[in-house]
Formats: sequence, C-alpha cells, structure tokens
Amino acid sequence: MNHAQLSRARAAVLSGAIALGMMSGVVACSSPDTKAVKAPGASAPAKKLTSAEKQQVKLVNLALGDSDPDDHLHDAHKLGVLVGAKRSGPLRATYNSRLKPGQAVKVDLACTGGGAVTLTVASGKSTETTEATCPDDSSFPEPLIFTADGSRVNVTVTGHGKYGAMGAVVHDLNISTAVARDLILANQARKAVPNKDQLEGFLGATSGSLREGIASSGLDVKKGQGIRIHAACAGTGSLTLSAVSGTAKSIKHVSCSIDPIGLGGILFTAAATDLEVRIERDKGASGGAAYSINNES
Repeated sequence: MNHAQLSRARAAVLSGAIALGMMSGVVACSSPDTKAVKAPGASAPAKKLTSAEKQQVKLVNLALGDSDPDDHLHDAHKLGVLVGAKRSGPLRATYNSRLKPGQAVKVDLACTGGGAVTLTVASGKSTETTEATCPDDSSFPEPLIFTADGSRVNVTVTGHGKYGAMGAVVHDLNISTAVARDLILANQARKAVPNKDQLEGFLGATSGSLREGIASSGLDVKKGQGIRIHAACAGTGSLTLSAVSGTAKSIKHVSCSIDPIGLGGILFTAAATDLEVRIERDKGASGGAAYSINNES
C-alpha cells in the first residue's frame, strides 16, 4: 500500500461505531436510506477485545472516517460501514444499491496489526477479490473500484492473522468503472500540485479524468502578467498541457506516473485579459490529471 497516496486519518472518531466495535469486535451499519442491509458478520458471538485490539479498532475507524469520496465523486452514495477485530472472523454485509450493470462500487479498505486482509465484492454473476497489506501500528484507507453486475452488492472482509483490526466503507458511484478509476487517480494528481494555501497569487485549479479531458477558459488575468501553471498526471502514458492568452501560447508534454509529481510545467506572459488552459491525453494515456495556476508577476 502506498501511504504517500492515501489520505491521513481524521482527528475525530465515529464514536458510536467505535463503541460497538469495542463491545463485539464487529460493526456493520448503513446509511438511513439504504433499502436493505444484512450483516451476518455482525451477529457472530461477541468476543471481548483486548486493550491492544481496542486501539487497533480505533485506528481503523480513524482511517475510514477520512475516506469520504472526493469532490469528483459528487454523486457517491454511502451503502454502509464494516469494522471489526481480525480474530472475530470475516465481516460480511449485503447492500441494495441503485447501480446498473457496469457502474462502479467503491470500497475503502483499512486494516492494521500487520499481516493482510482479503476483500471480496460480489454483484450478480461478478465476483472480484483483492488483498491488502496491513501496517503494524497505523491504518490508511485504500480506495478500490469494482464493477457492479446487479443492484445487490455483497462485501466480505477477511483478516489473515489473529492480531489487529480491519474495516471497509462501501459506496456506489453511479458512474462507469473506467471513469471512477480515472477520478481516483485525478485525486492523487490534485494532491501533487500546489494548492491555494501553498501559492502566492493563486488564480485557480482543477482536475479530472484524462478520458474526458480537462479545460478551463475565461480566467481573468492582466495583459503582461506572468503566469505559472503546475501540472501532474497519475496513470500511464503522457498528456499535453496547453495555455493560450491572446497571441501567447505555450505547450508542454507531461509524463504520467503511479506516483505523480507536480511540475511547474508552463511559465509565460499573458498577451490578453483572459486565459485558457487545457489538458488532453496523448495516444494510449489513461488516468487522471490536475493543474493549478498562480501569478508570477
């Protein structure tokens, strides 16, 4: 798991979920408008947790509390949360969602205590399984995307080893799996470019899927103003970053990477009072990209 790409945990814990986790070692809950939830894992015989396991459950809850979808996934719908100690056995839940076949299910998986966990997501005739490594004394949510094959989603989280805790937050996204995976990468790219708190003269920023293209136009600038555009691409291949202001135009190719690095890709002088910035993927490229703009004058 690449910790540099993952969100740091929130400072606040979902107290109700933690309390349940400490009592029984397993938590299964859903959003109020979820039509149906069955969580056999939650009805397993209660096992008293040790002090160490309680601490591990807290770490997982902290991590999952920071796993809400980013701004791109605005139509995401939380189906439920599963949290428990590894030795309490597999966590299982069945959710009814609004998804159509081919749309995306997003599962944020977190665990701690070393070893690994296996996540299985089943929908209709489709079943996908993945395994994640658990840090020893910390926990980080790993966003995973699966394809729905029907409106019912079955989720199982199985721990390997008797020490530590595990958990997952489940969302349906109401978008295709391909676009969802791009947008997860776009979020990584967005974190790689400087934001408004890091730049003097900040003018704007945006991010999105290479598949759909990214463009901003009509940005107000001053003629003769120095402009710097920072760009990053998470994925494979490369993109073309272009900026146009009146007669001034600049183009730069930016390589994509699994570990994106923000580059001050373009520095030029505006020749008019408006600015257009565009990102287009080069042939064969896939993933997400982001840019931010600041005044260099």
